[in-house]
Amino acid sequence: MSKRFPTDLASRGILKLTDKLLVHNIDTGVTEYTTVSELLAALNLVNNIITKNGCKVGIGTSSPKSKLDVVGLPIYANNAAAIAGGLQAGSFYRTNADPDPVCVVH
Repeated sequence: MSKRFPTDLASRGILKLTDKLLVHNIDTGVTEYTTVSELLAALNLVNNIITKNGCKVGIGTSSPKSKLDVVGLPIYANNAAAIAGGLQAGSFYRTNADPDPVCVVH
């Protein structure tokens, strides 16, 4: 496997599934090169979209409308429900209330 970061990334503005990234695993202490496809599979993000559109970043959308546009956050009534639903500290969720705030599991 080539150990080069994609040199045309700045001009492309998006990662290909075959691009290689240097990843450090804080649990094992191992640093190794992996493809974007392998990383997404390990993070269970295979069916999600992460794109960069100019100065806008989209997660779950290919056409972000703001600087950070996240689509598809899970809905939980409160922090306890989010934890019971399997979210970990630091995860985002929404309440589907009015207004509909974005919350962080703590």
